[in-house]
Amino acid sequence: MIRGYLKALTDNTDLTSVLLFEHRSLDKKTHARHVPHRDTFEGLWRDVLNEGAKAKLFACPDVNLTVRALMGIMNWTLTWYRPDGERSIDQIADGYADLLFNGLLKE
Repeated sequence: MIRGYLKALTDNTDLTSVLLFEHRSLDKKTHARHVPHRDTFEGLWRDVLNEGAKAKLFACPDVNLTVRALMGIMNWTLTWYRPDGERSIDQIADGYADLLFNGLLKE
């Protein structure tokens, strides 16, 4: 999911940049149309995390916070990612997944 989302973001940078960073500046009608889509999309991530927690695959005490953190990490990628940069979008996605699933602490 992380790979797919980052790929979609970076394949459509003009649109996604406006929707992610300038959505409050949109006219009221466009903004009102955008918000339910965003909320539905975030709901998909919550559903996955809740399913993983229910199956005891994830220890996720605050799903809403985790989703917001993950979305923030992924969305901010647009501000610094360059296709000709040091890492491919798949490598970045894999790094994010590793951070999410394995954390920063050594075992």
